[in-house]
Amino acid sequence: MTISVRSGTKGRGDLVVYYNDTPITLKEFGQIFALICRNEDRIYPKPKFQGSDLFISYLLDVKKIGSVTPEILKKYGLWRHGN
Repeated sequence: MTISVRSGTKGRGDLVVYYNDTPITLKEFGQIFALICRNEDRIYPKPKFQGSDLFISYLLDVKKIGSVTPEILKKYGLWRHGN
């Protein structure tokens, strides 16, 4: 799996995210987001768990910091040796 970024065409500083040399559009990201949310709600149902709300909280933390840090990974139980 390779994630890369290349210059886009929408103006100065525009970036396009690629997955295995295929550009990821906001439509595809939205589809992936919806699938992950439904899955999180299914395997971690409310009220016992937080479901997709925890996933959204993770994304907001990543947005606030600007990257996926070891601290964020640990906070959400995503840290694995070698990350």
